[in-house]
Amino acid sequence: MRGFVVYGLRAHSQIDIPGGIPAEASGTPDITITLAAARAAQSDRIYRFEGADLCFTAPGIAEYRCRADGIRVTPHPAAGEADVAELLIATALPALLWIRGGFVLHAAAARLAGHDAAIAIAGASGSGKSTVLAQLIDAGGSLLADDTILLAARDSGAEAAGLPGGYFMREGEGRRFHPVPGERALVRTPLAAVLILSHGDTGALTRVAPVAAVAQLHANRHRPRVPALLGREGAALADSALLAGAIPIYAWRRPAGALDLAAWEWTALARCAAGNGVGHDGQALAAQ
Repeated sequence: MRGFVVYGLRAHSQIDIPGGIPAEASGTPDITITLAAARAAQSDRIYRFEGADLCFTAPGIAEYRCRADGIRVTPHPAAGEADVAELLIATALPALLWIRGGFVLHAAAARLAGHDAAIAIAGASGSGKSTVLAQLIDAGGSLLADDTILLAARDSGAEAAGLPGGYFMREGEGRRFHPVPGERALVRTPLAAVLILSHGDTGALTRVAPVAAVAQLHANRHRPRVPALLGREGAALADSALLAGAIPIYAWRRPAGALDLAAWEWTALARCAAGNGVGHDGQALAAQ
């Protein structure tokens, strides 16, 4: 068994956890990830229950049997280790977090250099979250997560945890993992804001009004089919409302095809990270 810290939890695992922070495999872990002998999946259903376990099957890769205290991974005989590990963090671990009663947001997150709290960047796949995240890290930021964060409301705001040991970037036909130094990996950190990223003709950042903010958080849950299967839709909506009241939510529009962050965007991100973003009065930060 190898030890990791994942989403602020202590994990013992028989397989690699990309983005997990290596740790000693001692004491009693919060979760245990075990590896079964390779075999072809016995079901063609993507999700199903077997007793108390939620099973996720990725054809040709692996079956992941998830419960609150761990995951049992049965790889397909022809599957590569990297593919098995990548789906572990993309789907199985987030499912475990939902089972444990967490709220899981589909977002990248980082703490800008010189700031105390992180910002999360949510949005549909392909909206540019990873492109933005890589620039924040290159500029000296610290990583919290590149795809999924575990959120919890606190008396003074919200706290987030993720897989901070590195991030994936699409390169050519595949994706490459970029590790980050240990001192720039955030196990758990306050969250200053969530920015919902989308494309438009011009760039702008505007604070989302309270009711719409709840809807935006709820719409950007990670793997929303999982809480639905678990009967946690009502609890997830309540968590969305609690979180929307704890931290500001912004709509961030970038011109389609934009890669490098513009000067006004760096200013907007710094203001959000410092808790000095735009208000509910219709004011927006926009490209000049």
